[in-house]
Amino acid sequence: MVVTKGREKQRRGGRTRRLSYGCLFVAGFLQVFFFGGAVTYGLFFLVTLLPLASWGQAMLARRRTAVTQSLSAAATGKGVPVEQTVRVQNKNRWLTLPGLRLRFSAAAAGEAAPFRLAAAVPPREKSEVSRPVSFPYRGRYEVPGPEVQTGDMLGLCWLSARSPAPATLIVCPRVHELRNCRLSIGQAAALPRPSEGSGDETTASSDSRKYQYGDPVNRVHWKLTARKNELITRLFEDEEEPELLVLLDVRPPAVPAAALETADRLVECALAVLFFCLRTGVRARLVHGATGAGAPFEAPLRDRATFDAIFDHLSAVAFSGGDTFESLCRQAAMGGGTGAGAVLFTAALTPELLAAAAALRAPGRPVSLVWAAPHEGRVPFEAPDWMTVCVVPPGGDVAGGLTIDD
Repeated sequence: MVVTKGREKQRRGGRTRRLSYGCLFVAGFLQVFFFGGAVTYGLFFLVTLLPLASWGQAMLARRRTAVTQSLSAAATGKGVPVEQTVRVQNKNRWLTLPGLRLRFSAAAAGEAAPFRLAAAVPPREKSEVSRPVSFPYRGRYEVPGPEVQTGDMLGLCWLSARSPAPATLIVCPRVHELRNCRLSIGQAAALPRPSEGSGDETTASSDSRKYQYGDPVNRVHWKLTARKNELITRLFEDEEEPELLVLLDVRPPAVPAAALETADRLVECALAVLFFCLRTGVRARLVHGATGAGAPFEAPLRDRATFDAIFDHLSAVAFSGGDTFESLCRQAAMGGGTGAGAVLFTAALTPELLAAAAALRAPGRPVSLVWAAPHEGRVPFEAPDWMTVCVVPPGGDVAGGLTIDD
């Protein structure tokens, strides 16, 4: 941890005061021992009692000190700072907090944070200290409160107070907009488009409702819209429409040093494809295996609301051991759904995975595989002709389109 000049100055000041009082105590004791006298005794007791009284005042004041913390936002983007504010309230009626010292955890935000010295806190008043907190990777973080210390009037000692409870911060991934998605997602996965030449207003639809933000434009019921003078969206039967399967491998990446960065690439690539499906009116379903002791996750993509729910989930999902990705692919293949495509996102490209992906191809699905490579390079073995393999190396341009490894 970096030791700042201000903190070193505080240390030297505390040592100097303690040394001065120690020398004064020894001098008073020798004066009493060799010479005595009422004045000498009085000065000695004064030198002895002052530090004890100062320490006792700090002890009493600390008992009624309330420390809380808050964040300026519950969620933020990668590398975008939020304000961490610590509030110290002196609940005493007449005792003043002579000094306040906060030591923030350096590991919490990936940066060294020095001691902060605030002014004395008068009775029934508050004091605040703020600092920016940022994280470079997606995930759910517990931001710990600082170590709180209160000082006595003479500045001889610092007493530890109760630290505030940690605050939860969710760091969200980036959502990239693919300008040219070259993955094989399957034509059958597209949302049914109403026949423009048909006179039947409810062709291939079961119901309608008011237009909601995020609904694909190709699902607008134009005749009802003109009749009611408001946007109306067609609703279709779910069971008659195949979905694009988006299978995400949430096993820990093989390279521990780059595990967080690799997991971020996988999540952002999956979100980019899902966002592309949302804009183009393609039905999709996100599936990933169990994380830890949990159950496998599965969520459909229908509109902006379901996309936001998937986004919130992927912002905090932890990559941990669970069901193997190969078994997840085999289970998805057993679900049928001919004509719908499948896109696999993984950081562990193995021959076993290709064999499991072949089962997805059996019902007629076009299969694509997105590999978050641990380093610059090509696929370590020859991929089959029926599979589209995309390699996203470290620092790969997701927004420019996933690069196909030819």
